[in-house]
This record gives sequence, C-alpha cells and structure tokens, in this order.
Amino acid sequence: MYKRNLIRKFPWILLQIDCIYNPNYLSNVFKKEYGENFVDYLMNYRLQMAQTLLKDTDLAIKEIAERLQYRNSQNFIRFFKKKLGMTPGDYRKEYMH
Repeated sequence: MYKRNLIRKFPWILLQIDCIYNPNYLSNVFKKEYGENFVDYLMNYRLQMAQTLLKDTDLAIKEIAERLQYRNSQNFIRFFKKKLGMTPGDYRKEYMH
C-alpha cells in the first residue's frame, strides 16, 4: 500500500532508473518543487500516514511500523516521539475517535 501510494504520487522517481538525469539534478528539482529534500518529504509523509493509521484503525503499532517500511518498531516509535513529543500509543489514546 505505502509503496504503491508513493509511486502513484511520484511516478517520475521511476524515471531515475531509466534516464540520463543525474540523481543530484533530480534531487534539486524535487527540492525546488516541494520546498524540502526528498528524504525529509518522505519522512513527513510516513509520519502523516502513521497518524492516520493510528487514528482510523486498530492495527498494532508493530504492524503500522511494518506497513511504513520501518525495519523494527522501536525505530518507528523513536522517530514518532521525536517528531510529535509522544509515543504512537499515547497519540492513539489521545486522538482515536
């Protein structure tokens, strides 16, 4: 789901594989278009997806981390807490409908 959404949103990423453009050039184009580099954009996108999944589903935090391509749930929890000041579990308790 996550990978498909990303490719659907940014199909030009696939062009990097088959085209003559330098990756640095594509990175600069992305930054000019979106105001941040691709890695930061991707991390913020993952955070938004996590917030949505925490609010709108009963998925376990470990499963959310896996869906968002984190290698382990602890990395996901640390990143989430660093960005929002609370753990995913606390976020879910506060914002779940």
